[in-house]
Amino acid sequence: MIVAVIPAYNEEKYIREVILETFKYVDAVIVVDNCSKDKTVRISEGAGAMVITEYIQGAGAATNRGMQMAKAMGADVVVTIDADGQHNPMDIPRLVEPILKNDADVVFGSRFINQNVIPSYRKFGIKIITLCCNLYSNNWVTDAQCGLRAFSKFALNTFSLEEKDYGIMIEEIMKAKKFYLRIAEVPVQCLYRGLKSDSSMNPIKQGIITLLCILKWRLKLGV
Repeated sequence: MIVAVIPAYNEEKYIREVILETFKYVDAVIVVDNCSKDKTVRISEGAGAMVITEYIQGAGAATNRGMQMAKAMGADVVVTIDADGQHNPMDIPRLVEPILKNDADVVFGSRFINQNVIPSYRKFGIKIITLCCNLYSNNWVTDAQCGLRAFSKFALNTFSLEEKDYGIMIEEIMKAKKFYLRIAEVPVQCLYRGLKSDSSMNPIKQGIITLLCILKWRLKLGV
């Protein structure tokens, strides 16, 4: 069974479209509502998703809650996908294929294997973050910040997650390397619908926080 996990906070604009398109490629969709103040819950339920609430604020907390629910449901593969329409659900079959073929335990989507239109400041920041993730490692990735990812049942049973916010993406990479999981990458599409408003956090501040997160997990895991 393939289960998609969609963390959501005030995503009424695109959530229905994301859910309906995602359902074409998975068996179940879990929307983890992070205490939205808009119609996210109502729209998600109307689109057929299972909706659960995570009261701890942060994309990491919501994602982890959804992954744990999918694990309890007996999922063979869990896909994480953003609620804002940046990711294309059509990429899901390519994402899960290495796991279904038993060629990988974790599959990361990459915006850099094929060209995507990415704001220049984001592209530069992602490259720096990815380089820092890859230092001293034989298992390189090309995109450390893409949230479109897939995890096998084995991966879900191998490690647990702690990060409450976007640092979860770094934690997933570091723990996959720490536990010698088989990592694969596949090209994915990414659509930035609002290039000037695609993030609520200052990019410099976000970059510094992410770099500190990499340092924390390197020291903690010894990778």
